[in-house]
Amino acid sequence: MLSELRQAQQAQTRHRLVAAAHQCFSDRGLAKTTIDDIVKRAGTSRATFYLHFQGKPQVLAASWDEIELPRVNRLFVDHDAGADFAYGATRVWIERLLTFWEANPTMALNANQIMASDDELLRWGASNVLAVAQHMPNLVARLGANAQSWIVLRVTQLERLMYFWVTGNVPLSREELLEALSREWALDG
Repeated sequence: MLSELRQAQQAQTRHRLVAAAHQCFSDRGLAKTTIDDIVKRAGTSRATFYLHFQGKPQVLAASWDEIELPRVNRLFVDHDAGADFAYGATRVWIERLLTFWEANPTMALNANQIMASDDELLRWGASNVLAVAQHMPNLVARLGANAQSWIVLRVTQLERLMYFWVTGNVPLSREELLEALSREWALDG
């Protein structure tokens, strides 16, 4: 019984650290957030932080996996659930994705920074791209044998363009970006 209580307390502490880190990273970015900022917001200590995480990159990955990724995946699942991959429905979905990224630019920037700094975290990011096919069974069924490569190629392109967009490095208007991505993802041409 005591062991179960201790495990529950550890899980709750870890959750507080992840939530605190997510808020700190969202507010200040990866570079400006310190471990002290995270533990202060979580109401815990540096020692406790290091019982759960090796450092900022690992807690950022956890906050992405546990907070951001479910929200992003929901956008893919919702689009797939309609099983309408024609231009009109795809355009609505691409706009929702773009709006999501525009509303959450700091976390996107942070995730890209940590992937660039660590091979293990780069593999983590790549595995997230590969997992998109699992959230889109209707699209996979429509695409057939080449589904995995089609989806990986387009998700990678989508992720890069969204990252470049929120950093102000896409020489297109929002409308041009939406049009290009919608045409790329639509199955009706």
